[in-house]
Amino acid sequence: MAGWNMKIGNPFKRKVPTKVSRRDSPNSSVVQPLVRETTRRAAPVSGLPRFQATASDQPSGRGGDRITVMRSKLRYAFTPSQPVADRKMFAGREEELRTVIRSIEDQRLHVVLYGERGIGKTSLLHMLSQAASEARYIVIYTSCGANSNFDDTIRAAATDIPVLFHSSFAPTAEQSERGASLADLLPSGAVSPRQFADLCSKLTGTRVLLILDEFDRCESVEFRRDVAELIKNLSDRLGRVQLVLAGVAADLTQLVAHIPSIRRNIFAHRVGRMADDEIMKIVSNGEREVGFTFEPAASELVTAVSRGSPYIANLLAHHAGQSALTADRVTVLAADVAASVDQTCMEFEGRIGKGTRSRLRQMMSNGQ
Repeated sequence: MAGWNMKIGNPFKRKVPTKVSRRDSPNSSVVQPLVRETTRRAAPVSGLPRFQATASDQPSGRGGDRITVMRSKLRYAFTPSQPVADRKMFAGREEELRTVIRSIEDQRLHVVLYGERGIGKTSLLHMLSQAASEARYIVIYTSCGANSNFDDTIRAAATDIPVLFHSSFAPTAEQSERGASLADLLPSGAVSPRQFADLCSKLTGTRVLLILDEFDRCESVEFRRDVAELIKNLSDRLGRVQLVLAGVAADLTQLVAHIPSIRRNIFAHRVGRMADDEIMKIVSNGEREVGFTFEPAASELVTAVSRGSPYIANLLAHHAGQSALTADRVTVLAADVAASVDQTCMEFEGRIGKGTRSRLRQMMSNGQ
């Protein structure tokens, strides 16, 4: 107890505390509970907007009603700012995914996916990655940047390929048992496409899918050239590593250099806009997950305005769903979608040109 001293006498005699003046005990102090600043709750301010969920993605505790739960589910049902990673939320593209898998599995081709931004290339890559992982491929996913270079990219990828699968190392070899990787076998200098392809030609017992997403962002001509050379070398040496490239481009030549030399080694696919029934599937997936309903006119308006863009469809459906739940409704009306178009246009202010905003509003008017 603060501010008390103990008299020490006979150890078998009960100790009786004696209070001492605080002035007589200069070292005494009041001990406060240790509270981390990050755990303190700020006093609520009435009238100001609040977060509806905690940082652990749980309802904030201010309400556990049906609408609150549905609002929480809505955040995962329509994700315009993120690719689809959950199979049950993947809409359409099934035939495209099947074609890509066959080109990899049956023809041993490398794959190039290209198309406009926000069209669903990365979502398609996520589904491909899951399918390949289920087939026990080693899947290595890399998102390229403006300063990506061949040496760093290949060394990072080689780290994920265990030396156990190299034909020169038995499972009981010291390198295999300590978990060494192909990166340990690379030369100390800059890695060339030929050196990495030679190493990959000695792989056995597995297959590797090296995915380079956002390949268009790379500004290095040398990087693009080396990747093309790697595709050529891997194909010539029957390497068990296949590349999948994806990026924004109007045609194949914008994305990959040295096309003539590798044309027969790749499967190039332009990811186009989605059909109306596929956009409808995006809406119906959201209905199933959240537990609300889009009236037919609302679904048709989402389809009409999005014009085959899964990004726009997710964005409109998300805002429209929020509008309905805010009004304590479990039915999304066409008016909610119309309001979401206005909100989307405001969000795009400064990010898109006036012409595009005008077309969005025109499409909305036509859809009505």
